[in-house]
Amino acid sequence: MVLDPQKTGRTLTERPRLFAMVTMATSREYTRHALSSFFKHTPLRPIDRVVLINNADPSAAKMVAPYVSLELLTRDTPLGFAANVNSMIAEALMTSADLYFLNNDIIFSDGWLFPLLESERSICAPISNREVEYVGSVVLPKTQVIQQMFLFHGPMTLEQYLEAPRMFDAIADAHRRASAGVMRVIVFPFYCVKLTLPVLQTLGKFDESYGVAGGEDYDYCLRAWLAGFDVHMTLGSILLHFWGKSTWSSGKDQSDDYNKDFLEIFRAKWGEPLYRFVLCEDDSLIRANPRAEELRQRGDLKGMIEQVMPPGVPLRID
Repeated sequence: MVLDPQKTGRTLTERPRLFAMVTMATSREYTRHALSSFFKHTPLRPIDRVVLINNADPSAAKMVAPYVSLELLTRDTPLGFAANVNSMIAEALMTSADLYFLNNDIIFSDGWLFPLLESERSICAPISNREVEYVGSVVLPKTQVIQQMFLFHGPMTLEQYLEAPRMFDAIADAHRRASAGVMRVIVFPFYCVKLTLPVLQTLGKFDESYGVAGGEDYDYCLRAWLAGFDVHMTLGSILLHFWGKSTWSSGKDQSDDYNKDFLEIFRAKWGEPLYRFVLCEDDSLIRANPRAEELRQRGDLKGMIEQVMPPGVPLRID
C-alpha cells in the first residue's frame, strides 16, 4: 500500500523511513506472512524504503518478487542481529532516515504504524502478545455454543495464527479502539523498533560484543536514557509476535552456554545493580541505594542509571 503523505495527515516528520527485516532459512515461512501483513497494513510514501536482508535464505528472491518496492540485500556471509542492524543504521544515517528494524516473526495489524509516528525523541515499539493477552471467540447466539476460540498469548505458533487470522484482526481492532498513550520502560526487546534519526545521530551503532544471544537492544535502551531520550512501548499499536523464530526456538542446535557470554558481558559493562535489575528482574541493589531508589520513584530513570552504573561506559558507538 502506498499513500500520498499529503492525504494521510498523520506524518509528523518529512524524513524518509527505512524499514528493514531479516530472513533466515530456518524461519522463511514466518517471513512470508510478515511481509504480506506489512505491505497490507503499512502506508508507504515514495521517499520510504523497505529492505529485506537475506541472511542465508535461498527462497528470499521469490519472496521479494510480489512487492515492487521491496529491496533485497543478500549477505555473502550471514551476520548476527547487531551487525545487521548496524548496517541499516549506517544506511539510515547516510540517507537522513528514521529506521524501523523489524523481526520476520511478526504479523502486522491495521494502523500499527500511525501511533509510532508521534514519537520523535524516543526509542519506541508496538506492544504484542508478550505484553497483553486476549481471548477471542465465535459463539452461536441461539445455543451459546463456542464455535471457534482464538487465544492471543505468548508464545504462539504460526499454525495457531493461521487457524483464525481474522480473529487476530478483530482483536487488534478492539485493542486499538480502547488503548492509547505509552508505557515507559527501562528496556524492551527490539522485535520491532523505531529509531529516529536524532537517536541514531546521538547513539550511533549497537554494541556487537554481546554475541548471538542478544543484549545489544537492552544496552541501546540504557544508552538512550543516558542521552536524554525516552524509552517506551506504544499502547495504541499492537502486533502478533511469534517469539524467537530466528534464535532460541528456530530449531537450531544451541549449547547450554547460549546466554552465558551475553550475561557476563552485560554485567561487566553495566555493573551488578543494573545487571540484576534489567536481566534478573531483581531490584534489591537499586532499593539498597537510597539515592538510586529515590530517583526511580520520581521516574528519573536517567538519574537512576547514572547513580549505579560503572564509570566509562561509552554513550556513542561508531
